Amino acid sequence: MRLVGGSGPHEGRVEVFHDNTWGTVCDDNWGDREASVVCRQLGFSPTGAVGLSESKFGQGTGEIWLDNVDCQVSDMILAECSHAGWGDDDCGHTEDASVICKDVALVGGSNATEGRVQILHNGSFRRVCRDDFGQEEARVVCRHLGFNSDELDPAFNVDFGKGSGPGLVAKIDCKGTELSLTDCKVPEFTFGECSDNHDASVNCKFFPLRLVNGSGPHEGRVEVRVEGNWKTVCDDYLDDKGASVVCRQLGYSGTGAISKGEAYFGQGRGNILIVQCNGKEEYLTDCTYSRARYCGHQEDASVICNGKIAI
Repeated sequence: MRLVGGSGPHEGRVEVFHDNTWGTVCDDNWGDREASVVCRQLGFSPTGAVGLSESKFGQGTGEIWLDNVDCQVSDMILAECSHAGWGDDDCGHTEDASVICKDVALVGGSNATEGRVQILHNGSFRRVCRDDFGQEEARVVCRHLGFNSDELDPAFNVDFGKGSGPGLVAKIDCKGTELSLTDCKVPEFTFGECSDNHDASVNCKFFPLRLVNGSGPHEGRVEVRVEGNWKTVCDDYLDDKGASVVCRQLGYSGTGAISKGEAYFGQGRGNILIVQCNGKEEYLTDCTYSRARYCGHQEDASVICNGKIAI
């Protein structure tokens, strides 16, 4: 997907690449909800996204790939939204849909939930140095982007490479409770090279995960850190499919992963989570999870990975 004809990468006519061809989207039923999905897919904040009609950023050419697009707030990409079918439309390019996204973006990641942090400043998106950028700032960035970071400890300063151009070197100081970066204490920005030559970055669909009490790092009781505290996982639903997700997130191959119940590696402490996976998830947060009500630590789940590092 791309935005064309705007003043920067955050706005423009919506174009999607399908069947090896770029095409536009018809504005029938097009609104802010559909725009928020586009912005999220492109790595921008979905909050405050604006959907525009009638070719506000100029008319495209060629195919009109999507018509009657109807998105739900849970849709992560435009292709997940309801639509008339690829290439099935009754529109002309005078009805090309456009969007305007807001002022924060994640770039360089494999999907819209991760990447280097960029901030719109004086009409251009700028790199953010990772000097003093920590857990609180990462949590606010993820909340700003529309992710439920209240339940997560998003990973910060993961290596997604280095952007181009000078960095914004002023310290962004967040308490972690703010709704957006604009609510944090942000001094007047200055430009220059980052002190350690790295950009601030986040992964918004991640929480720390560890295996405890095993004979090595490849096995043990499953513990995840949520809301700043380590919690165990109930064995009711964490089967071998869930074990494969745990192993992959820890860097091991998911093949041959084994789930063990009944506190196989001993009982943990604190709160307990219910986690259910289909085995295809990239992170444990992609699985269905909730707080356990009827599970004790005698049911703490454990996992044994095959020990082979994923390539």
